[in-house]
This record gives sequence, C-alpha cells and structure tokens, in this order.
Amino acid sequence: MRYRFTHIKQILEIYRLLAIDRKSAFEELCDIFDDETRDGQDMSRYSKLLQRTLSDIRATLGKKVGQQLQTARDGIIPIKNKKSENSFELITWLIIK
Repeated sequence: MRYRFTHIKQILEIYRLLAIDRKSAFEELCDIFDDETRDGQDMSRYSKLLQRTLSDIRATLGKKVGQQLQTARDGIIPIKNKKSENSFELITWLIIK
C-alpha cells in the first residue's frame, strides 16, 4: 500500500515498527545510499522527490480550501505570500528500499 502525507499516523506507526529494537542503521543500506548520492553530495534524486511531495501537499491543501469555500459559509481564503511558499523545513528523513 502507498501512503500519502494525509496518512501521518499510519506512516509513523510503520517507522516505529521498523525501528523497534534497532540500535543503529542498517550499514548495508547506508552504503547503498552513500553510493547513490556520492556520500550525500548529490541529493538531486531525493530533492526532486521532496519537491514533488511539497507540490502535492500544496495542491491537496488548495483543493480542501476550494471545497470548503464551496460548501461552507465560514470558509477562509488563505493569504499567499512568498514566505509561506518556502516555509517548509526538512527535519528528518527515512528512505525505505
């Protein structure tokens, strides 16, 4: 099954199950990641995935706002500004292969 950002609880549960009783990362997988990214110097593949994810989040939130405006009297049009467009911060990541 494929989860989206709207399935936060399910994703966090998967992370929890993967990390139970783990004291460190899988070295073999870290080596593969390091080879793919030239020891983290070329993160373009993952940057593209992150950008696609952020675009998907923005599109989904935009749809929700549109639906709310069409169905409810108390809908609010969010104010767009440059700061909110780039206000995401990557705090952690997990790559599952």
